[in-house]
Amino acid sequence: VFAFAKRNTPHQYWLAKSFLLLAEGYRTHDDLFQARATLQSIAANYEAKEDGILTEVNAALARIAAEEKARERVI
Repeated sequence: VFAFAKRNTPHQYWLAKSFLLLAEGYRTHDDLFQARATLQSIAANYEAKEDGILTEVNAALARIAAEEKARERVI
């Protein structure tokens, strides 16, 4: 993912998809902080609004928020 980003690819959709996948990897490895930061970075920097990427980002952020809320109830 990071090598792809360094290449300054014109394929911003696929770059964003790769970072979405990276965020999911962080989430599944219980690094919710890094997952959220990755998703927030996509949301702040991704320019296309109509291709579904931002919808996926918002859904992933909602999943993280739900996981954090569930963990708060357990503790």
